[in-house]
Amino acid sequence: MKREELIPSLFRSQALATPKKTAIVFIDSNGTEISFTYEQLFLKSYHFSRLLVSRNIRAGDFIIISLSHGVEQVCAFWGVLFAGAVPAIVQDKGMMVTEEAYASRLQKKVNHVVPSAVVTSGNVAKVLRHAGIPDTVEILEWE
Repeated sequence: MKREELIPSLFRSQALATPKKTAIVFIDSNGTEISFTYEQLFLKSYHFSRLLVSRNIRAGDFIIISLSHGVEQVCAFWGVLFAGAVPAIVQDKGMMVTEEAYASRLQKKVNHVVPSAVVTSGNVAKVLRHAGIPDTVEILEWE
């Protein structure tokens, strides 16, 4: 390993060297293990990075990631890094509060961090669009 290589480059190298090797395992709410290979994780993350770049996300931009713990959150994190941006993961809504209350909390974080985009899903994205988020912040709904 070269000392000056960045983490995204190391991940890409690992995916190329061992594409079929298990990279990460999640356990769903039923206790079922769901595994992803380096190839699967890399391709999904890289695809998301291209979406970010197509939306004019640039190196050094802050991106808030507000997704449930799981492969989507991991792929969004790596995708942000592959795009050269800076990921900021915030706790997802979970079962704690309503979408509106969570959107209000998230809006405060947006005002503090001043990201270029917020990556979220479901009703939270819809609520954020009506919550007074600055027009300069793109809301990307994870699909």
